[in-house]
Amino acid sequence: MRSDIGLLFKLRTLDLFSNNLNGTIPTELGVLEKIEATFNLSSNDLTGTVPMELGNMSNIEKLDLNSNRLTDSMLHLGNSASFTYLNLSQNELISFPFSHSWTNLEVLDLTENKINQEISVNLDGLSSMKELFLSYNYFSGTIPNKIRSFARLETLHLDHNSLHGTIPDDVLSLARLRELKLSHNRQERQCFYSHTWCGLFPIDYQGGDVCCNSDNGKTICSDEGG
Repeated sequence: MRSDIGLLFKLRTLDLFSNNLNGTIPTELGVLEKIEATFNLSSNDLTGTVPMELGNMSNIEKLDLNSNRLTDSMLHLGNSASFTYLNLSQNELISFPFSHSWTNLEVLDLTENKINQEISVNLDGLSSMKELFLSYNYFSGTIPNKIRSFARLETLHLDHNSLHGTIPDDVLSLARLRELKLSHNRQERQCFYSHTWCGLFPIDYQGGDVCCNSDNGKTICSDEGG
């Protein structure tokens, strides 16, 4: 991708979706401060690092870099609080530092990367999160109790990772949660005393060996409940 794109300093929209772009993302893009709303470089062949400079673009709300071959992210070093949507799914990221400045972030998609880190690291600043997709990575550790701070969370995908332990009660307290995926991890068998879990209404649950005791006393497992 050519670095002289930074000369277009009055550019307000950048959508280069599926253009066979290759090489690295030029840091010069960081000077395009007038770009508003969506910045889309998805479905290309970009490699290397997501530069810090993209995190300094104060007007961008949606940053879409999915389906490239990016291996590292420096976005957390930026100071932008404008992000509402970040999609870096289907890349080759080996880590992803979260930023406490992303207080307006509502959707984060890191599906299908190679992220190998503790799931609890710096998650507690994302209080506006509605949809969190972390499936098909190597996240480890246990689901942190700080998940309770995600009061607006509606969708949580943590399947196909290396999580262990039990599902904390704090997940059960997320009143808006409608979709939960925890399958293909190493979590312990446990029971909940409500028929609203294990894939029954109102939540679409896909988990491992997790069971519920329904109101009539019958034990319902996740594969029976959907």
